[in-house]
Amino acid sequence: MTMNKAHWSVAAAKAELSRVIEQSSVAPQIIEKRGQPVAVVVSFADYQLAVGAGGTLRGSKWQGFLEKSRELRARGGAVISLSAREVRRDPFGKAR
Repeated sequence: MTMNKAHWSVAAAKAELSRVIEQSSVAPQIIEKRGQPVAVVVSFADYQLAVGAGGTLRGSKWQGFLEKSRELRARGGAVISLSAREVRRDPFGKAR
């Protein structure tokens, strides 16, 4: 049975780099140092989608997100409120 892990310490990521890379095809893998996120490993396909034709995050669709993230970090963070998720009908007619 394979466990899908998304958060790794630096030491664990170093010890299991192959697994971190493998799992990045399923979901981004967050690497933490002293409990704080310091890096993210994403699949090459996800990277290409993020950077677009330019080959860099600068000028890509992520540029605005990165700038807003920097602003929020500089202000000490923010609270994000999300609305409740709508329960959708099961396409197979099964009760949820």
